[in-house]
Amino acid sequence: LPYLMGQLLYEGACLLGGDFLSLPSLTFPVSLGLMTLIVLLIPAAARLMIPTRPMDAGPLREMFSSQMSDLGISFSNILLWNAGPTQANAAVLGMLSPLRYLLVTRPLLEQFNMEELSLILWHELGHVFHRHLWIYYLFFMATGGASILICEALSLHPTWWTSLGSILAWGALFSVLSRNLEKQADLFAQGRERQSGDYAQVLMKLAAISGIPVGFRSLTHGSIQSRVSALKGFGSSAHKAFRFHRRIRAFVF
Repeated sequence: LPYLMGQLLYEGACLLGGDFLSLPSLTFPVSLGLMTLIVLLIPAAARLMIPTRPMDAGPLREMFSSQMSDLGISFSNILLWNAGPTQANAAVLGMLSPLRYLLVTRPLLEQFNMEELSLILWHELGHVFHRHLWIYYLFFMATGGASILICEALSLHPTWWTSLGSILAWGALFSVLSRNLEKQADLFAQGRERQSGDYAQVLMKLAAISGIPVGFRSLTHGSIQSRVSALKGFGSSAHKAFRFHRRIRAFVF
């Protein structure tokens, strides 16, 4: 977690900086500052740790670049992600465009046609368009900051108690938040289906190729079955979509 990494850096800085950095009045701003720095630099660190290489020039890269330009979204680079022979996946890293990367795996490019890849990209661009990465950042800051303030108010040492608070927050609030943001990105892709195809079918194909049971759900993603059902529930109803977006804004703010 960004908070845990920030707290470790803070404790190390206190050892090097002596009593000055360990003053109670500096605990909150220094910890939040370190968490912010970590969140901003995670894409650069991941770029070095994840086996990737830039995507070669060609029709696919041109299509991806064109869709990004249509939304006015820029990326530092489009990277081929070596995640294994059966991992058909795509992801966005980075809040700021100079450190923002689009990652795509080779099985994804090999198993899906251009129209399907276009919809998958719209889903990833939906995360950027709706500022999901900034929402995650605010969530990290809010949960980490609340943990620090609670511990200071109770005169507790922050390391273990704030770590526990962060884990509990991730287990409850983060799961609800992340699954709903994924559905919002699904809805963003579905809004392009008149141009490209049916995103619900793309999700089912993605599960089949990756060997993911349609009922399986993780901490950050709802099951494929629930996401497809949600898309069918929205249908072409602008009113339902509006209510869903409003519910997410209410949850976040």
